[in-house]
Amino acid sequence: MTIKRPRRNLIETIVRHAVGMVRNPDIQIIRDLFYLAFGQFTTKLVGFVLYAYLARVIAPHDYGALETMLAIFAFAAMVVDFGLGSSAVRYRAQQGPDKDLTVGIVPALRVFLLIPSMLGSWIAITIMTQDPVVRNLGGLLTLTLVLQAWRQEWLLQSLEMVRAVSFGQFLRVAVLAVVAMALVQESSDFVWFGFAELVAGIVVTIFYLVLQRRAGFSLRFKYKRSVADPLFRQAFPLGLTAAVWSLVQNLPTLIVGAFAGLEEAAYLAVAQRLATSLQSISYIYHFNMFAALSRRYHQGTEHLQKLSLASMRLVAWASIGPAAVCAVHASDIILTIYGPNYGNASSVLALVIFIVPMQLLSGHHRWALAAAGETRSVLLGGLVGAGLSALVSLATASTFGALGGAFAGLSAGMGIWLVAHLACRIHGLPLPILPRIWRPALCAAIAILPEFAFPQMPILLGLFISFAIYTVLGLIVDKSRIYADLRHFAYAKEDR
Repeated sequence: MTIKRPRRNLIETIVRHAVGMVRNPDIQIIRDLFYLAFGQFTTKLVGFVLYAYLARVIAPHDYGALETMLAIFAFAAMVVDFGLGSSAVRYRAQQGPDKDLTVGIVPALRVFLLIPSMLGSWIAITIMTQDPVVRNLGGLLTLTLVLQAWRQEWLLQSLEMVRAVSFGQFLRVAVLAVVAMALVQESSDFVWFGFAELVAGIVVTIFYLVLQRRAGFSLRFKYKRSVADPLFRQAFPLGLTAAVWSLVQNLPTLIVGAFAGLEEAAYLAVAQRLATSLQSISYIYHFNMFAALSRRYHQGTEHLQKLSLASMRLVAWASIGPAAVCAVHASDIILTIYGPNYGNASSVLALVIFIVPMQLLSGHHRWALAAAGETRSVLLGGLVGAGLSALVSLATASTFGALGGAFAGLSAGMGIWLVAHLACRIHGLPLPILPRIWRPALCAAIAILPEFAFPQMPILLGLFISFAIYTVLGLIVDKSRIYADLRHFAYAKEDR
């Protein structure tokens, strides 16, 4: 009996803390973060399975057409919102006398943006392709923009209904996956993906509107200039920043599709989907740290620097090694997930996977600037990234195809990081890069050498050896610094 008691006490402690996480009203921010993280993970997982399925059942040329259309409409959907949702959340938080009018003003303003967005999308479609099937797919996706005007998830966010927002994001992707996988069985069916997007959009829009109605807000358009004007002025820089980041992500696919063909666009798209799924970790990680960064900035810039640099070392060790191992096994990953038709995408993945650690590491500079209120510098970095994305894509797409798009993505990421790094120095927030990344980069290079020395080595054995070497080397060359930074990071919110 005395032997089993400690285990029972441990289980009771775990259960007690788990119940506290659900019931304790004082830690809502922790629960909300968990809901958002869980929602992001499940949404990305379902989407990942869906697009892997589509890549296997339709030809690469048709899959490239699908991804090209999705790139166009991802940008168009961003234009319809143009930061209005985030601006409305901020406006309602200010507790103005007319804050409830935003419920009708936001969809009214979105309708004004809807018309040029739909027109621009259709022009882009007619320029990109003469294929009537692809144009039909574009026509169905155009209808989803109408639903975007009524997506009131921002209202639920302002009402602290984060669970509903998280579930809504998952619901949309789940419905899309079920309908698309049921209707798309071969290349000739891929136009039905547009119908699946429309059904998923209708379901999640109704879900949000029902919750809006239950919260006591009617479904109507409203326009009052004294509210609409400041709302749009606040939204403009947010929308512009979102537009720039959307261009950075989507331009390479569009340009490769236009100049190198839709099959090359497919190779770029499947590799990017893997990298983009992992990139969502960056936003969740830095968003969770942002409040602590903001407090540290007001306490003194040296406090912000200490936290950012501690985090940077930990992120460097956690991301650079796995990215290098993934690059070495890019062919195995692509063939396992997407099948033999996408073997040419392995070299693309070997390049774009390094965008993930780049995004995670550059986030320390970008979010430090945001904590200091230097959002114009963040926007400037995005503009530089968008420019590099366009220029490098145009220069390389015809010759290198999908690889040119990968070069463009890496160039854009590096440009954004460089601008943010220089801006931090200019604004008195120097965050040196090399002292934090050269050790993990060198250890990663050493850890993957056995993969080249013994190319016939079984995959699992190779993975185990590479990660074992990387871990051991890390503990040898940086153990004391890692432990010190980990402790500082773990207690970063202690002064809240």
